Amino acid sequence: RTIARILNVRFPGFHIPLLVAYPAATFFELVEKTIGINAPLTRQGIQYMTCSRVFNIEKAKHELNYKPIDLAEGLKRTISWYKFKGYL
Repeated sequence: RTIARILNVRFPGFHIPLLVAYPAATFFELVEKTIGINAPLTRQGIQYMTCSRVFNIEKAKHELNYKPIDLAEGLKRTISWYKFKGYL
């Protein structure tokens, strides 16, 4: 959503509640095993997308003099680089 907002485009994603996602993933996995088509949603994929990715950066700050920036600023810089390189 932040990337879409910075690019001033509509966010293409959508939200599926976990109560719906897990049974749907189980169904898709069964279909995959039965018919052999790739499941568009799996329980492992849900776990990957919903797990916490919060890390302690104190060591990087101290030993590498790392100075973090907020997500929006980092994305603005990244998008600017992509545009400069002609990827966007």
